[in-house]
Amino acid sequence: MTHKDEILQLFEMETSDHLQKATNALLLLEKEPENKEYIIEIKREIHTLKGASRMMGFKNLSRVAHQIENLFETLENNQKTLSRSMISTTLEWLDWITNAVKNLPSEPELPEDFETLFQNALDGLKILPQKNILSHPQPHTEETNAQVQKSPPPSFASPEHKTSHETKKEKTDYLTIRFDRIKNLLNFSNIFTNYIGKFRYYADQLSIEFLAKQSKEEILSFLENIQNQFSYDIRFYELYTKQFQDQVSSMILVPLGGIFNTFPRLVRDVAISTGKEVNFTMEGKEIEVDKQLIEHIQNVLIHLLRNAVDHGIELPEERQKKGKPPIGNIHLKAYTQMDRIVLEISDDGRGLQTQKILEKAISKGLVSADKAKEMSPQEIWQLIFLPGFSTKENVSDFSGRGVGMDVVADTLRRFNSEITIKSEENKGTTFILSFPINSSIISVTLFESHNSLYAFPSLNIDQVLLLSEQKTSFLEEEWMLEYKHRWIPLLSIESLLGYPETQNTKENIIVISLQNKFYGIVVEKVIGEMSIVIKSLSGLSEKIRILAGVLSLSRRDVLVLNALELIEHYRQRSQKPRQKIPTPPPLVPPVS
Repeated sequence: MTHKDEILQLFEMETSDHLQKATNALLLLEKEPENKEYIIEIKREIHTLKGASRMMGFKNLSRVAHQIENLFETLENNQKTLSRSMISTTLEWLDWITNAVKNLPSEPELPEDFETLFQNALDGLKILPQKNILSHPQPHTEETNAQVQKSPPPSFASPEHKTSHETKKEKTDYLTIRFDRIKNLLNFSNIFTNYIGKFRYYADQLSIEFLAKQSKEEILSFLENIQNQFSYDIRFYELYTKQFQDQVSSMILVPLGGIFNTFPRLVRDVAISTGKEVNFTMEGKEIEVDKQLIEHIQNVLIHLLRNAVDHGIELPEERQKKGKPPIGNIHLKAYTQMDRIVLEISDDGRGLQTQKILEKAISKGLVSADKAKEMSPQEIWQLIFLPGFSTKENVSDFSGRGVGMDVVADTLRRFNSEITIKSEENKGTTFILSFPINSSIISVTLFESHNSLYAFPSLNIDQVLLLSEQKTSFLEEEWMLEYKHRWIPLLSIESLLGYPETQNTKENIIVISLQNKFYGIVVEKVIGEMSIVIKSLSGLSEKIRILAGVLSLSRRDVLVLNALELIEHYRQRSQKPRQKIPTPPPLVPPVS
């Protein structure tokens, strides 16, 4: 990448930041049209963008930014405010700039009536005072239609995507790092340099020339002294190494605010398209997560938020008939739990329609009528994540194809994660999901089996048991384990991996938790738990989903297995109907 390309990429990053801040301020202005602070913030961001575009020589970008700046100058000086249709038009112009920046250095042409478009926008401004649009939803009448037509969106297409070699530039992924974190790494550099000097001193002391001049008793005493010093130093060296690893890991963490700030616009657009009114709130934007996970988290949340607006929130008239306020509420919350980040998306809409989901699943042949009778609400709700499943009769721009929720489930499986659903009819729904804060360093439980060493992510493990101390039995031709006063399937790791059973002694059971159910996996011996760097398998794990990655341990590679995928394979293979397994007797007999 040339120096010019690097400057261009930095310009794209800065422009994206200015556009995002301007968009967020514009959405807040829509809620509080009389708050001039948002107008000043939009002007400041657009003015900075205009100056940077001129400096880079992008005249058309600068012209558009200049006109948008004039628009908000008029708002501020003439005590006017924007209608909802004008806010939508302004957002489309900001989208135009976003698309244009993505295709730089090829700058798009502006339409001939460019200045006229903005003059129409100025003429379409609404005079103060204007009531809060969200707190007083307006019906979609002919009057509001005329208002929309008065300020039309840009009449030209987005910049064309060039396929020539000139526009296919190699992209470098940049990361903003706090200076104090870099300073801490420099401190560790000095510490490690000091330890290198100590270790060299020990190596020099153990030279053959030096030891040859000593008596046997002196050598033994000397070696004992060296061993004590080295043991002392190595303990602190390991401690500093762990701290160094934590510091390096923290450098690739970025706040969720980078993606959270894009969601108010998403929710607004879907709400307007579906004729609904939504109050969207967020918390936890300061939570930091691995930059490599940001894109995956964003994709998952996009589908869940669209689903919440389109499926969850009712139309204003329907909400009022139910005794609810016409404006629906959607809340996005992020918080940390151990080494995981937990995300909750909740709404106060109609809730999941359990019977409708079940009827749709039966009609599509996804479940049999007999099996449907035994399914709990949680199991029925999990059906919405199946490929191609949707309860909508008509396909829209946002739902009906049965693709979005499938993407959510697939992404979570890749990271050994689950999604929990809480729903109550006419009260609302909450989706709870989690991701690792750091995608490279995770806690794993090592075990031996089939003369090999494997590992499970510790997150999926409920408990490790001694096989000899457990009560097992064959029920309905299946090996079962009595666990927490219930019978759970007991499986050997060899059968799950497709290996022939060995005669080696089995010592432990690893209990895996999946969707409020437990599965016991019998292994030869559990070695222990450790936090370590996991390497991906460069595309192989996409094809072999039971592999979560690989770790290097004592000159050997250890496969990290995706426990949830292994269980899913087992569940798919064991679809034969069985009688319901009875609950085992109480562990403590009743007192007579």
